[in-house]
Amino acid sequence: MLRPIAGLLPFNLALVLFSLTSGCQDEGARTSPREGLYHDFGTLKLGTKRIWEFEVPIPQTNSKSELVLEPAFHGDCSCAYGTLIIKTGSIERAVYTLPESQRVVHEDDRVLLRLTIDTKDKEPANVERTLSRGTISFKHKTGAIARRSIVPIRFHYGIETPIVVSPVAHLNFGKLPVSSVHEQTLELRSNIPGRALTLGEVHASPDSIEAKLREQDGRTLLDVKITPEGRSDAAVPVMGLIAIPTGIDYYTDLKIPVSGKFIGDIEFQSSYHLDFGLFDFTEERTRQENIIDHDINRPTGFVTHSILSDQAEVDISQHFDIEFQPLSGRKTRVIVKYLGTLGGIEMIGWLKLAKSEGADPVAHLRISGHNTKR
Repeated sequence: MLRPIAGLLPFNLALVLFSLTSGCQDEGARTSPREGLYHDFGTLKLGTKRIWEFEVPIPQTNSKSELVLEPAFHGDCSCAYGTLIIKTGSIERAVYTLPESQRVVHEDDRVLLRLTIDTKDKEPANVERTLSRGTISFKHKTGAIARRSIVPIRFHYGIETPIVVSPVAHLNFGKLPVSSVHEQTLELRSNIPGRALTLGEVHASPDSIEAKLREQDGRTLLDVKITPEGRSDAAVPVMGLIAIPTGIDYYTDLKIPVSGKFIGDIEFQSSYHLDFGLFDFTEERTRQENIIDHDINRPTGFVTHSILSDQAEVDISQHFDIEFQPLSGRKTRVIVKYLGTLGGIEMIGWLKLAKSEGADPVAHLRISGHNTKR
C-alpha cells in the first residue's frame, strides 16, 4: 500500500495512486481525483443486502499535526450505512463509539469503510439505477487549531421488488377526520417471471388499520381501512404497517407502510385564535378565519352560539358582529368584527359556533386583544 507522506504527495495525487494500488480495484470500484471512492452495487433483490469494503486514502498531514478519523460515514441514502475501521496490523477497531484519542490515525495504520446497502425495510417498489453520495472526514489537529479533509464516496445501486404494489407502495391517507372511516385499495402482482403470487395471512398494526386480501377478475387486491380510535380534536399521527407472508426465501414478508393523521372534524385553516392585537378599544377592528367541517353527516355552515368572556363567562356578543361566508366544499369563512364598544384593558374570550340555533357548539374560536388606553 502507498501511504501519503507529509511534504511529498498531495492529497489528489494520493487518491490517484490509491486507485492504482487498492485491493478493491475492479470494474465496480475505482477512484478519481475529483470523485473519490466509487462502487457499483448493481441491482439488489428487495429484502437482501450487499457489503463492499473500501480502503480509504489517508490525507497527508505535517509532522506537528495529529490526524483524527471522524467516527461516522455520512450518506444521502436511507438504506446505506457504513462502518469506519482503523486497522493496525491485523487488529481492527471500529471507531463509531470510540473517544477521539482512540481515533488517531498513525503512520502504519489503514482506514477501511465497510459500506452496506440493506433493502429489508425498503418499500415494495422497483428503484432504477441510482447514484448516491457520502463523505468520510478527517480532522487535522495542531494544538487548539483544527482543519478537515473530506474523502467523497459515490455508489450506484438499484432495487428489484419481487412483488409490485400499485398504485403506491406507501399508503398515505393524509388527513383522517375522526367522524369517518377511510378506505383505499391496492393491487398486488408477482414480479418474478414464472412464479405465481402466493400470500399468507395479512397482519396490520395498529388496531385502527384493517387489511384484507380478495381476488377479483384474476387480480389480487388488498383493501385497507382505517377507523379512527375515538373522537378527539387533537391531531394524532398514524404510523402503521401491513405485513403479508410471501413464501419467498429472501423476502419473507411483503411490508406496506401506512401513514396519515387523525384530525378533529373541525379544522381551522390557519389558527383557532383570532388575535386583534394591541389597539385602541374605541376603534373597530376585523379578523377572519376559514373553518372546514369534515363531518358529512352535518350540514355545512355555522351560526353563532355565544361569545363569552373568560371573566366569569360574561356574554360579550353585543360588542361583535359575526358574518359567515360559504366557500367551496365544506369550508366556511367566519368574519368577526369588533364594534369598538368594549372598555377595560383586554378582551379575552371564546366565540362558540353551532350548526343551528339552539344546538350545542361544535367549534370554538379564541378571541383576544389588548387596549392601548388603560
